[in-house]
Amino acid sequence: MHAPMFPIPPRIRMLKSLRGKNYKWIMPGHVMPMGPEFFDKAIQYYETTLKIIGESPDVKTANEKLIKAYPRYGGTFLLDLFLPAFYKNK
Repeated sequence: MHAPMFPIPPRIRMLKSLRGKNYKWIMPGHVMPMGPEFFDKAIQYYETTLKIIGESPDVKTANEKLIKAYPRYGGTFLLDLFLPAFYKNK
């Protein structure tokens, strides 16, 4: 599910910290429990999101690129809610 919540860098740091705790099961919310691979997937999503936002001139372009990068992720309407926060000072 798409959920690029602002600010991303602290989220990446938190996920990397949690990844190091060797949890066997993670309850990420709105999906079934996952193993520790959740952390790598979430970190990759947030890093890709930052890259796409940095390369995209506007919300519409970033939205399209994120959907293309993660076509199986649901909640695309959340991109319309969250992405504008990244473009307020751009």
